[in-house]
This record gives sequence, structure tokens and C-alpha cells, in this order.
Amino acid sequence: DAIEPHNSITARLGFLFKYLDATYPNTGWGGLWVDGINFPAPNWARLRIMGHSQGAGHAAFLGQTKEIRGAVMVSGPQDECIRCPPGTSFWIDGPYLSKKYTAFASGDEPLVKVMKDNWNRMTAANATSWIKNNFQDVQYAIDTVPRVCDGPLITHIKPASSSTCGGKEHCSTAIDDSVPFIEKNNGDKKYLYDVKIWASIVTQPKACKAKKGKVKRSR
Repeated sequence: DAIEPHNSITARLGFLFKYLDATYPNTGWGGLWVDGINFPAPNWARLRIMGHSQGAGHAAFLGQTKEIRGAVMVSGPQDECIRCPPGTSFWIDGPYLSKKYTAFASGDEPLVKVMKDNWNRMTAANATSWIKNNFQDVQYAIDTVPRVCDGPLITHIKPASSSTCGGKEHCSTAIDDSVPFIEKNNGDKKYLYDVKIWASIVTQPKACKAKKGKVKRSR
């Protein structure tokens, strides 16, 4: 069955931001929603969307269809056209309204080739500022600030030994018990990607400038 408009992600986000604005006034929530015709709606231009796995595909699609502040894709998108003739296009090849993307994944997870192909497709669609096939190894993830505007980030660091995830490498980029860490004798932990990687992919998209290209807006 079709989802009722008032129960959609758009409406739910709008209601959430309106509630937070009313509950915590003058704390910035008011800039994240606008009055819609039938319900409050997100102020997309003020939002940066981040997602892991399937959520990475959602972030990419929202950036394709909405003028958002930026999108962060972690271990995704994994979408692919299975058993399609070579050269078949699908949604990821279409025009994008938003042009600021960053990405991060493990180079050892099973679907990383699919992700790399999708990132290249997005670059070909003028959605990113990346150089095709410029996948940047983060090395030990604590040495230098990565240049996220030049290409997606790739890690080959082993997942944490505490991981309970079935796909440990896939989970290691975002899930607490799988993210690699340094631990002191007293049990205090420092998650490696919390040093430079996560902050870079979240805060730097505003500086990324994609190739210029015309986007046809649907009416």
C-alpha cells in the first residue's frame, strides 16, 4: 500500500523538527523546518544527510532529488542493476540537484567494487568534485586530514576484535562494536575514525565544488 503523505519521511522529519523547536526554543531547530501545505516539512537546504549501508543510498538519492547542504555516504550506495545488459543506466546515473558528496568505506567489504562503480557513476553524472577512480587509502586514519573533495576514502584497517557483526568489515566504518580502536589499560577507548575521518567527511563537503552542469528539474 502507498504511504500516506503525513506518514512519509518528509512529514515525520518536519514534525520532529517542529517538536524539537517547540520543546527547545532558540536552539537552532527552528531553521530546520518550514510550514508546508498540510504538515511541516524539512528545510532541505539546511540539512546534511549521512547514512550507512542502505542509508548511504538514501543519502545519495535525497541529494539527487532535493537541494540539500551535502550528503555523506558510509559503506554505500550498494545499489546495482543485477542481470542487466552492460551499460544499463539506473537511478544513480541521473541528474543531481545537490553537488556536495563525501564517502567512506572499507576496501575489504564484499560490495566495495559495487560502491566504487556507483561513486564513479555519480562523478560521471557531475554530482561530485571527485576524480574518477581516485580512491584514497586513509592508512592508519590518524596521520593527516584526508582530502575528501578529491575522492572517496577507503580503509584497510581490521575491524575491532569485539565486533559481533556478520559483515565485520562493512560494520567497521560506523557500528560501535566493530570500529577499530586503541584502548588503555583502564578500558578507555579512542575510536580511530573519530580522530579525523568522521569529522572530515561530515564537515568538509561544504568546500567541495562539483563540475558545473545543468540539471533538469521535474515539474
